[in-house]
Amino acid sequence: MQTRKGFIDGKFSGSKPKIYNRFLGTYNNYSIGVLIEKDPGEKSINDLNTFFFQIKDKGYLTNFIIGDYTLEFGQGLALWSPYGFVKGADAIYPVKKKNRNIKPYKSANENNFFRGAAASIKFSFYRLSAFYSSNKFDANIDSVTNKIISAPIDGLHRTTSEIRKRKSANETFKGIRLDYVNQELINAGILYYNTNFSNSFLPSSIFDLNGNNFNYYSIYYDIYLNKINIFGEAAYNGTSIASIINIQFSINRNFKWVTSVRNYPRNFTNIHGFSFGEKPGTVSNEFGIYNGIKWNSPIGLIDIYYDQFQFPFSTFSNPVSTQGNEFLINLRTKPSKKIETVFRYKIENKEITKKINGILQIVGRKRQNLRGELIFKASHTLRLKSRFEITNFKISELGINEFGYLIFQDIRIKPFRNLTINSRIILFNSDSFNSSVYEYEYDLRGILSNVGLNGNGIRWYIVSNYRLTNLLKISLKYAETYKPHVKQLSSGEALLYNNVDNRLSLQLDLIL
Repeated sequence: MQTRKGFIDGKFSGSKPKIYNRFLGTYNNYSIGVLIEKDPGEKSINDLNTFFFQIKDKGYLTNFIIGDYTLEFGQGLALWSPYGFVKGADAIYPVKKKNRNIKPYKSANENNFFRGAAASIKFSFYRLSAFYSSNKFDANIDSVTNKIISAPIDGLHRTTSEIRKRKSANETFKGIRLDYVNQELINAGILYYNTNFSNSFLPSSIFDLNGNNFNYYSIYYDIYLNKINIFGEAAYNGTSIASIINIQFSINRNFKWVTSVRNYPRNFTNIHGFSFGEKPGTVSNEFGIYNGIKWNSPIGLIDIYYDQFQFPFSTFSNPVSTQGNEFLINLRTKPSKKIETVFRYKIENKEITKKINGILQIVGRKRQNLRGELIFKASHTLRLKSRFEITNFKISELGINEFGYLIFQDIRIKPFRNLTINSRIILFNSDSFNSSVYEYEYDLRGILSNVGLNGNGIRWYIVSNYRLTNLLKISLKYAETYKPHVKQLSSGEALLYNNVDNRLSLQLDLIL
């Protein structure tokens, strides 16, 4: 609700509101969807527009989509949607990706989806899929070489320079896959796709994308042997092979263990993959070994993982090979029917490069998080949730030892059958951005909010959901962040000339 610098200076071409509209319809085996969206500062109400028409389960035809869609294959080394699970409080679930083949695109993310047609036919235990796409995307193109310097993914088109990059390059994508599907024994598949870009990429290092035409081949497997599940994928990009091998042991209903080995060579360039790893979504220049267990113990549900990783070649921020490790333990207990507690500890050690006396050196960066949480379900109409979290960021060689903390109180009430209110107040303090604390927030339907808080301040929000009729639902959210010891917030064209950042969101859902 505050006016940012880009509006004051006249740099933003459009209005302040963010506007989002989506229509989804299903009748028997047919579905249709349309989405239009504009971000704050954009001029056109349909700056983003997506659509699809889908037919499912008509004889041999299991899926057909014309319009916008995403593809998921294997464990995401060669081909996946723009989203994927990463390491978290659940030590088992994020490791194995659930391959959903062809999906209609319903998101407001403006990147990495396909526009064209895709279809799958099934005969016996086999499924054959084919797909074609021709889609424009945002790119910064060098005026001299006519090559792609970068492909921004923020989806913002507010200023003259941002509008200039909008849909300035095109990708033509086509491929085929064959799957063997037997849910009780083995699932396996092979994939080939070719992608061709209107402009060549200008590499910034020897192993970056170079050229405009790329071919990918991949094979995945998912084998069930009693209480053992072996799954993985190997992908070839014409230069090298990336692979991930996973074994999950279900010892009994109360104990599971998964081990995973990933090897992503430095010369494996990734375009449409999103695989498991320390750098989620980047299937390149990483070797890692992950072990995780989930134990439904007498004292509660325990999740533990330990991940070791190495970046064998230089990266953008590190000119030499680096390595690290990460450990997490999460304990969730229920002392009574109405009370639930969570204890979480996480430590990450990673090598980075910093200048010491004018010389670049490898130093160790340690980041630790400690969280305690209490959930009290007083009744079916009232739930309280309290959390305390502290984070520590440390680089011993530079004498850096920073802390941050967060305390919040959350309340959910349901005063009437058709009305639900969620509210939270957060107190936070951190020495700098390095010691930021994060908290997932309840939001409007379809919106995921993971807010990072740094500095010193207070944040609060209230979300109400009211079902006016069986067909119409109204949702409203007001959120505000206040930092008393600063005079400005954010930076660049998003700068606010005050210390309050607030926003109001209204959403209507009509379900027939």
